[in-house]
Amino acid sequence: MPKEPVLAQDLCTPPPMTAFLQSEPLSQKQWVSLLEARRMAIVPLLDRLTLPEIGSVELDGGSHEGATHPIADDKPNVRYSQPFQKSGLANQAVIVELGSLARCHVTSHFDGVCLVVGISRLTKNWFSVLIGYGYDKKRVNYRQAREVLIFNETTESLLELKSVTSAQIIEINPGGLWESLGDAVHRYCEKKRAADAGIFKIEQEFEDQRKVKRLHDMASHLGRNTP
Repeated sequence: MPKEPVLAQDLCTPPPMTAFLQSEPLSQKQWVSLLEARRMAIVPLLDRLTLPEIGSVELDGGSHEGATHPIADDKPNVRYSQPFQKSGLANQAVIVELGSLARCHVTSHFDGVCLVVGISRLTKNWFSVLIGYGYDKKRVNYRQAREVLIFNETTESLLELKSVTSAQIIEINPGGLWESLGDAVHRYCEKKRAADAGIFKIEQEFEDQRKVKRLHDMASHLGRNTP
C-alpha cells in the first residue's frame, strides 16, 4: 500500500526564527536552538529518503583534477562510539562535509584530516567523523583514508567538537552548517518530492527560512559598517 502523505506540521517543529529579527549577530545559544530545530525537522525524513553511507564520502583520488574515491575503498581502520559499530561505514545519514583541518598535535600522525558531520538515520542524532589520510607514494596526489573516527554528538558538542578531540581544533560556522543541512536535504529530496507532497513542503519551508537568514545577514553586515 502507498504511504500516506506527510503533512508539513508532522514533519517538524517550527524553529525559533524570531532570532533572525534582531540586527546583531546571533549568539551561540541561539544557534544551538536553530540547529536543534533543524535536526528535529529532518528526523522524520530520515526513513523516507535514500541517504548516502558514511563510507561514500570522497577524497581526492589522484593526479587527475576532479578524480575522487569513496573512503570505504581504502579500507581504513574504523573506530566508533556506540551504536555505530553495528554497521560502521555503512551507516546512512544526512551528510555535510566541512573540509580539511590543518595539521596539529591531534592530527600529527596523518598528512591531513577531513571533517564530516551530519544526522544519522540509525541514531536520529548528530554525529561527527574525522578522516585521517596519508598520501600514497605509489599514486600521485592520492589521499588514502587510513583511519576514520565516528562519534555521537549533541548540538552543543558538535559546535565545539570537544567530545572528539578534547580540544577545539576547528571552528564550525553554525550558520553555514544550518544552510548546508538544508542544501543536503534538497539534494536527497530530488527523486522523492514528486511522490510525497510533504517532502516538497518541508523543502519550501527550508528555502523560506534561508531567505529570512540572508536578510538577517545583510542587516548585520550593514549594522557593523554603519558609523
